[in-house]
Amino acid sequence: GSNMYAMEKTLNWKGVCFEPNKDLFKLVLERRSCFKINAGLCDATGTFDFTQFKPPYDQESGILAFLSATKRKDINNKIASGVYHIANTYEIECVSVKDSLVRAFGRVIRIDVFSLDVESSEINVLRSIDFHSVIIDILFVECSHEVETLNFMAKTNLYEHVSKVGDDLVFFRKTSKYIQTWKNGCKCFQEGNECFYKFVAPDMHWECSNYE
Repeated sequence: GSNMYAMEKTLNWKGVCFEPNKDLFKLVLERRSCFKINAGLCDATGTFDFTQFKPPYDQESGILAFLSATKRKDINNKIASGVYHIANTYEIECVSVKDSLVRAFGRVIRIDVFSLDVESSEINVLRSIDFHSVIIDILFVECSHEVETLNFMAKTNLYEHVSKVGDDLVFFRKTSKYIQTWKNGCKCFQEGNECFYKFVAPDMHWECSNYE
């Protein structure tokens, strides 16, 4: 699924969708109206080997070279035990967010919402983004490396971790127009309200599976 699909279809937002998987990109072409790029977001540009797994584990497909040693070991064990089956291996292009915005819109535009879910390679993509020249107001990052992601975003001194929704860490840019809206929204909730803790307030005791 996609965090951005509803915004595109219901709110008519314009954006860019990155999908390196050849088979899934065919579905993107059929179902999405945004600017579509058949490539991966990486912390290095060029071409890299993409390993595509057979269903039902095709969403685990990716560039194995960019995964942590622990995650690669986990995948190799599942291949060896017959849980994962490789459907194909092929070269894909790796691109940057900044260059892709120019490609899609002719210039580097301000991004309202950016959703990052790249199967345990999220921290590599975050390192590739120049957050000073690419302005992202709200950032959703899948929780594959929670501690590392929180530390990295804190070091930018540009973002505030405001929540965790499902498997996603949510960050608001400190200068964003949305950050004040979020802070004002907090006042609408009474302390002890279940929704306050689940959606608005970061729960620092929550943990997710991660590959450090």
